[in-house]
Amino acid sequence: MSQVRAGAAFVELTLKNSALVKGLRQAQKQLSSFASSTTMLGTKLTGLGVAMAAPLGAGIQKFAEYDDAIRQVAAVTGATGAAFDRLNAKAKQLGASTSFTAVEVANLMTELGRAGFKPEQIEAMTASVMNLARATGTDAAVSSGIMAATIRQFGMEAGEATRVADGLTAAANKSFNTVEALGEALQYAGPVAADANMSLEETLAILGTLGNMGIQGSEAGTALRRLLTLSAAESQKFQDVFGVATKDAAGNARQLTDILGDVAQSVAGLGTADKAAKFNEVFGLLGITAASAIGKTVTDTRVLLGELEGAGGIAKRTAEQMESGLGGAFRVLASSFEAVRIAIGEALEKPIQRLTENLSSAASAITDWIGENKRAVQIAALEAAGVSTAIVLAICGYKSASHLDSTTVRPNSSTTRSSSSDARSDSRIK
Repeated sequence: MSQVRAGAAFVELTLKNSALVKGLRQAQKQLSSFASSTTMLGTKLTGLGVAMAAPLGAGIQKFAEYDDAIRQVAAVTGATGAAFDRLNAKAKQLGASTSFTAVEVANLMTELGRAGFKPEQIEAMTASVMNLARATGTDAAVSSGIMAATIRQFGMEAGEATRVADGLTAAANKSFNTVEALGEALQYAGPVAADANMSLEETLAILGTLGNMGIQGSEAGTALRRLLTLSAAESQKFQDVFGVATKDAAGNARQLTDILGDVAQSVAGLGTADKAAKFNEVFGLLGITAASAIGKTVTDTRVLLGELEGAGGIAKRTAEQMESGLGGAFRVLASSFEAVRIAIGEALEKPIQRLTENLSSAASAITDWIGENKRAVQIAALEAAGVSTAIVLAICGYKSASHLDSTTVRPNSSTTRSSSSDARSDSRIK
């Protein structure tokens, strides 16, 4: 009877145990599933956090770049209060609505400020600079520098920025020149041309003609400056050699294109040697090429001058045409995205600034503590190095001992048995 009950108990225990194991396994599966789900959720949340943090980080970085640029505008121009707020708002507005970023607008404002223009003048000139830059494919900051220098060279007002933009755009796009080359040439010739009562358009027309002949940049500016100087200082020599007057009846300088046109006509029937001798006598070796080039292309220069004088609005029209295509749409879109990043960064400016200030303070405190407790730092470093060395030595010692144990030769059993037999044999002999 007891055996039957014992067997029943065994069966019952076995069945219960199987149920227990089955339950435990089921629970293990559920726990594993929960852990896997938790891991996946954590991964997704981490990915979401990274995805959310990315635009915030980009916004902070871009706003920091813009903040540096607009603060430089304030430092250079001296703009404060409402004047600075207007420049700041204009840079952001143009950055959000045009193909130029807010940083680019701020940089061109800085260049205008360096030329001595006041905040209200800069605000009025900015659009003209942007039109010049887009119409000619020139960097905005470079365009602003050239425009500012040109206005100063010819004694013009800031309100004539549109005229300067139109003249430079027409001269660059209608001749073999770039705005950069024209700006470099004007550095040498602009002030002298203004003193000779030459207009900006006339000066650009001559530089455009020289550019078409391959004389550009500083070379063109130097040549024009020399021709202007000679026509004013050597009036009698022009009269004696070419029979050409360089001044009108009132004593004012005639247009250089008219002077050189008359010179070209006066030597038209001469042989090459006689013509070269006359040119060398008046212009010298440095002026022969430019004088000959302008004299031969007087008609072209006058045509270009007419185009420049009638070029009102060309910079704006050309810029709008450049922006009307797919490339312009992409540039505006990219600039708009940057405006969004700047807005995000600006919204986070105060808390991020407080955080960085706190971190800087903490770092400074740590630095001060280290400076005051150099000995403690040295002891801690030596102790850390000693512990590391001890650990390394212990590991090396353990490996060496293990290696010796594995290579120790054990006694051969056959040799032992042989030694025992020899011992017994020796005892019998005795």
